Amino acid sequence: MERAGERRPLLARGPEKAPVEPGAFKGRRLACGAVLAVEALERLAFYAVVGNLVLYLNGSAFGWDGPRATSASLVFTGAAYLASPFGGWLADAWLGRYRTVAAGLALYLFGMLALPLTAEPRTRALLCGLPDFTHRPPSTGDGGTAGDADYCRGFIYSGLVVVGLAVGCVRSNITPFGADQVRDISTSHPFLNSSKSPLPKSEGQC
Repeated sequence: MERAGERRPLLARGPEKAPVEPGAFKGRRLACGAVLAVEALERLAFYAVVGNLVLYLNGSAFGWDGPRATSASLVFTGAAYLASPFGGWLADAWLGRYRTVAAGLALYLFGMLALPLTAEPRTRALLCGLPDFTHRPPSTGDGGTAGDADYCRGFIYSGLVVVGLAVGCVRSNITPFGADQVRDISTSHPFLNSSKSPLPKSEGQC
């Protein structure tokens, strides 16, 4: 309480703070965390296949030589990168990011579950048949059984291409989809197909 003759109060008043506006992440932390978790798990699955595919195909179950196993790994990596523009076009022109990511993850899961089936002898025999030993000796030198040079080639390459297509769809859209969760925009303009009308914001957010 100020008295007569006092020109300033005994207790200094601090500067008035402007009202704090809600941040971009307010109410969206769960969505952003889910996007980051999906991205991390997708990268883990991709590099797990890339890092172990050559050794897996060189093993006694398949007996592929080094160049052929390396070619399979390169086909998988190339398919994943070459499918990324297709995934971006698919999301931008037709399905939207959310539906493209969801479809890519479903295809990803299907392919990643199909490849481990070749590790079990009975399911491998059902999917690929029995190896042909007419072109290669039945011993690998380490006590294992060698497969022929093209054993299970069709199924392995088909599974790798399917997973590569799924990787391209997810990789090209998961990061922009995560950015959409914190951007306050009313429309999302397509870049690859100008004849389509702008997609509503709901197409880019979950």
